[in-house]
Amino acid sequence: MALPPPSPAIASRQLSADDYRRLAGRVKLLSWLSLGWMTIEGGVAIVAGIVAGSIALIGFGIDSAIEGLASAIIIWRFTGSRVFSEGAETRAQKLVAIQFFILAPYVGFESVKVLASGDQADVSWLGIALSASSVVIMPALGIAKQRLADQLGSAAT
Repeated sequence: MALPPPSPAIASRQLSADDYRRLAGRVKLLSWLSLGWMTIEGGVAIVAGIVAGSIALIGFGIDSAIEGLASAIIIWRFTGSRVFSEGAETRAQKLVAIQFFILAPYVGFESVKVLASGDQADVSWLGIALSASSVVIMPALGIAKQRLADQLGSAAT
């Protein structure tokens, strides 16, 4: 079976189709790991936020769901014939961007509401532990994805 012709991103980076496919596989693996972590992180944050009455933790959980959806989009983007598709790259870029514009109005509205009412959240040790683990895990995943994105020429990644 013949490989599809390299996309402009491949040609500009001087990658062979096999190298591009290998790097795309790494992106998918990291995206699956991110999706798994985001699922755990989001569920725990939302439950801890409800228990503590913390809009910040609930927002953190919703943000995790949005980031998880962005990871799912990247998995979609690098699956099957879309691996070499410039159209899939463009669609993925737009879909990922939309995900990150969804959260801002919710967190802004809820933050102003809580600030105006003077409510304070309870301390959540679970939330603190979750935040501490995310400070370690997420930068490592982000750096690895950024390096691969640069090699692939994928702004969506």
